[in-house]
Amino acid sequence: MMLSWVALCSLLVVMGPAMVHTDGNVMITADAEGAITTDAEGNLWLHASLTDNEARVLIDGVDVGQEHREHFLAHVSEPKTMKLSITTAPTDMPVVFSGTVGCELDNVPPNVKHILGNISLISCPSLTADDLNVFNKLINVSGDLKIHDNDALTNVDGFGKLGNVGGNLSIQGNDDLTNVDGFGNLGTVGGDLTIQYNDVLTHVNGFGHLSSVGGSLKTQDNIDLTNVGGHNSPKTED
Repeated sequence: MMLSWVALCSLLVVMGPAMVHTDGNVMITADAEGAITTDAEGNLWLHASLTDNEARVLIDGVDVGQEHREHFLAHVSEPKTMKLSITTAPTDMPVVFSGTVGCELDNVPPNVKHILGNISLISCPSLTADDLNVFNKLINVSGDLKIHDNDALTNVDGFGKLGNVGGNLSIQGNDDLTNVDGFGNLGTVGGDLTIQYNDVLTHVNGFGHLSSVGGSLKTQDNIDLTNVGGHNSPKTED
């Protein structure tokens, strides 16, 4: 490689012949042709062609290359360690399920808030009130909600946060259902609201916020029903 070192000089420099030592060091003196030159501005240039990466340039025994390297390293900043700040995406996005929910509630994602489809709990022999807790964050069903012919179901409290049913809501033929108090947040039903053929149903008090039913409102053939309250005479289209 070609190593060049520049010095600004205002002094008279006297040097002897140029030599390359066996250790690769270069002693540059005035007799080495082309080894020392000056430019028009008075700068002094020392030249040495070296093939050994370990070779050095010495003037009067002083390793000027080493001094230059030490000066450079002393002014180089230590590398900085940067701390990365990682921002995670919000994890509280509403959970949405698309499709029809049937008796296999294991398919329903936890904390589901929106069901784009129907809930058809029809003839689910082992369905209990505790199983409906999978819907305890549900606020909207775009289609129908049908709860039919479930012999082990005693209440529907798991739907406590449901605010809207886009289609029909029907509760019928549930032999052990004793109350329908679990729809306290329900505001609108887009289609018909039907409660019928629930033999041991004694009271329906769970529609305190119901304001609109798009179709008909029908309660019939619940032979033990003695108390129908908890609603605000919802507006019906029929």
